[in-house]
Amino acid sequence: MLVLARKVGEKIAIGPQAEILITIVGIRGGRIQLGIDAEPSVPVQRGISQSVAVSQENRSPREHKHVMELAQ
Repeated sequence: MLVLARKVGEKIAIGPQAEILITIVGIRGGRIQLGIDAEPSVPVQRGISQSVAVSQENRSPREHKHVMELAQ
């Protein structure tokens, strides 16, 4: 798992051309608010479903790790 420390307003770019941009919007107590910007063709889900978990079995270990990090 990749663990990054960021402050409010800082961003994390994911993908070769930064297809997904995550912004730390706020921190309240033990909760972090994230803003996620992605092209409409990139699905963004709040949680991971069983069908997505099963489809990950066919991916390389690096791809699987990346998708699971996004889902958390």
